[in-house]
Amino acid sequence: MARLRGQGVDEMIMRWILTHVFQPYALMSWDAIAGLEGPKKTMRETVIFPLLRPDLFTGIRAPPRGLLLYGPPGGGKTLLVRAAAHQARSAFFHVTPGVWANVAPEQRSLFLQSLSTLASEMSPSVVFWDDLDFLLHPTSRTGGNGGDGNNPMQPVTSGADWSVEFGRRTHTSSFFSPSIQPPPVVWLAATNRPELIPETLRRKFLGQVYLPLPDLMMRYNLIMQLLRGSDNHYHHNNAPSSAIAGTAVGYSYPDIQIIGKEAAFQPIREIADSQQLLTMSADAIRPVSVTDWRLALRHFKSPMDPVRSTFFKQWHQLHGGDHYRR
Repeated sequence: MARLRGQGVDEMIMRWILTHVFQPYALMSWDAIAGLEGPKKTMRETVIFPLLRPDLFTGIRAPPRGLLLYGPPGGGKTLLVRAAAHQARSAFFHVTPGVWANVAPEQRSLFLQSLSTLASEMSPSVVFWDDLDFLLHPTSRTGGNGGDGNNPMQPVTSGADWSVEFGRRTHTSSFFSPSIQPPPVVWLAATNRPELIPETLRRKFLGQVYLPLPDLMMRYNLIMQLLRGSDNHYHHNNAPSSAIAGTAVGYSYPDIQIIGKEAAFQPIREIADSQQLLTMSADAIRPVSVTDWRLALRHFKSPMDPVRSTFFKQWHQLHGGDHYRR
């Protein structure tokens, strides 16, 4: 810590970052994420491999230092980042709206500088800004008018514009300075509202990755993954799982997990006699059926607005994703 003094960092803020933002190990298995093969490939090429072998990714092969993940809630953005950080064996700094709320507006530029210095010192590192739209526009999901000087989450446009410094950090790359090899640090951000990210800041992210809601194959893989560890041997028969996946259109990863748990309780609820339940063999409980899943789906409506779903498709067509720009 003493060695970092004089580099424009605040020791108290740095200690706070190590306590509340730094996570030594982002424990998330790559195999735990069903589907998303396109985004996974992008993360391997732009995050994992460059962090593990920075000597191979220099000059024109240098990846973007900033990557923006966007898509509807529950599409797996945070899971994907955690898994990538784990695969890259990197230090993981997770900035959430809750963390940002505890940083006073006048200290945000200093916080960012301290975070950047610390990430470089502990590299390879992944710095992840979760819900970037909410960090920039805290009233975007609450309907308030915001902008109050006493609000620690006030929009950046009303105070010191830390987003300029943030953009500079994400934009810096050895591609633009071939003679300089920066420390292996990747800045990632995720948003459910890409339209709220200012164009000037969004363009600083040379990479953009679109994560839609799970399609049929992704839903099937997730359901198979959920059933693989169960005792009903459901995963040996593809037909029921395919039927279940076909009925879960418009549901996110967390939605499907909740629905799966609800469906798994249906056979238990059919046993009215509690004493019988406590004494019967586990093999005597019938397997979870497609009917159980459909009943669970009936009680759990998809939260995704069709209009919003169409918006993401149109945004993806206009702005792209699963690639990075030079």
